[in-house]
Amino acid sequence: MAIMPISSFIKQQGAKKLSSGIYFIKKEYDGTPTKETCALIGVPLNMVMDFLDEEGSFIKSIRSDDELQYIDKIENLNVRYIQTPISKFKIFFRREQNNELLLFNIEPKGDGHLERCYPEPRISIPGGGMEDTDMKDFEICGLREFKEETGLDISNSYERISREKIKRGFKFTHFSNTKKKLKMFLIKNKYDSSKSISMYYLVKLE
Repeated sequence: MAIMPISSFIKQQGAKKLSSGIYFIKKEYDGTPTKETCALIGVPLNMVMDFLDEEGSFIKSIRSDDELQYIDKIENLNVRYIQTPISKFKIFFRREQNNELLLFNIEPKGDGHLERCYPEPRISIPGGGMEDTDMKDFEICGLREFKEETGLDISNSYERISREKIKRGFKFTHFSNTKKKLKMFLIKNKYDSSKSISMYYLVKLE
């Protein structure tokens, strides 16, 4: 998650302010690793906590914004995927701060066989899985993913504010009602009891 001055987002990146109060850059999307999102948005820090109210007036204003109507099913825009990291770093989003933005992506609804996994557009933070070139370094991975998903290379222009490690167990929702079946699935497929790890970073950009 990256914080950027409003002036930099406008002057350096060409962002425009929308009627909903957020700042916006339209992105070219084709589903490839470097074009995974259809918009990059900047949300003033004093509005960030409003994302925790999924049916509040702030979210509704984004869904109905004229500039975002090119996004298929924008009226169903999902914000659940950013609520956990926002909650983790909420002490940094003071309500009186309004000259800086927190950057997010908007990912489009999936088409064809991807529609089942991505039935609606969603707001997300730049991120992804570890690759061999990341050398098992979460920060290197985060910088690479940030560049791929936003087009911004921040490797030489960021200050790390905080980080938050989150451990998760394996999730198999289709076995959620039958613990015995889940246990047998794990044994049969030789899954161990270790948990996956996600690392969230909050950084400040020039």
